[in-house]
Amino acid sequence: PAEQFKVENAVITLISPNGGESWSLGSVQEITWTTSHPSENVLITLYASGSLVQTISASAPGSGSYSWTIPSNYNAASDYRIRVSLFEDTEAFDESDNNFSLSNVVQPSITVTSPNGGENWQLGSTNEITWSSNDVTGSVLIELLLNGSTVNVISTTDNDGSYSWTIPATLEENSNYKIKIISSQDNNVHDESDDTFTIIPYNSITVLSPNGGEDWEWFNDYPI
Repeated sequence: PAEQFKVENAVITLISPNGGESWSLGSVQEITWTTSHPSENVLITLYASGSLVQTISASAPGSGSYSWTIPSNYNAASDYRIRVSLFEDTEAFDESDNNFSLSNVVQPSITVTSPNGGENWQLGSTNEITWSSNDVTGSVLIELLLNGSTVNVISTTDNDGSYSWTIPATLEENSNYKIKIISSQDNNVHDESDDTFTIIPYNSITVLSPNGGEDWEWFNDYPI
């Protein structure tokens, strides 16, 4: 930006890639982060050996996730890092703690896309569990985690990216659930929700937004 504004108390934490990943050239990968100012757009850049390679997005929504299609003509190397900074204050940033690799070898992968954190799903309701995958053959196993442990094997299903799940009424109401999806061919290929989601009781009302941490400006319209 031509002018820089200081965003007070701004904190960004890059989650992925944070070092050690091996991503295939030409694949689509999720860059994820947390921010204390989710209403502020972010600048996402790629570095190799400390030098700028690409501005991946000049002004991405600050929601915490960005789907990056990795150019297939990049050099296969192991010295890459991602930096995410606030668009209005590029001094507020975080980058990969260690290098990650871009490779010509296709690495099988699964990425859970929903629920991926923050959702409120009601007991007895039917919701879509969704995911993307790369070079994964055969079926996938879908598990429900509570506090990091498997509490329900939801289904073994086709790897078509979507499964309609009717939440059993017998499940505990809790805010620490995650979904884990595992390749039936290789249990080392798996992914789980980036953050927890909540299973809420019947006939309840839950305020979704604003729910804490938002920065809303006078005279602007926002959805409650």
